[in-house]
Amino acid sequence: MFSLLWGPAHSETYFTSWYGGGEKLNRHTSSGQVFRPEGLTAAHRTLPLGTKLEITHGGRHAVVVVNDRGPAAWTGRNLDLSRGAAKALGISGLAHVKGRVVSLP
Repeated sequence: MFSLLWGPAHSETYFTSWYGGGEKLNRHTSSGQVFRPEGLTAAHRTLPLGTKLEITHGGRHAVVVVNDRGPAAWTGRNLDLSRGAAKALGISGLAHVKGRVVSLP
């Protein structure tokens, strides 16, 4: 089912920000992994955990792994990036980015 909805040819525009401003490294993500703010990870409400997304913003690219759920629907955002992913893409606040599924788990 997911491959039909989010196959490799599928790209989407995401409204995103970064999360994980604290320095604690012992907080676990929805996938059970320890959250690492400087990693290249993301939170999405419906993509399968372990999905790899290529994110493009302002001519920069980064491949992130969805390992958490979020952001909350009331925020209006549909993707949250780790601080490391946002930094790699040059994002310091809210941004619209392009995302393409590279692989599914």
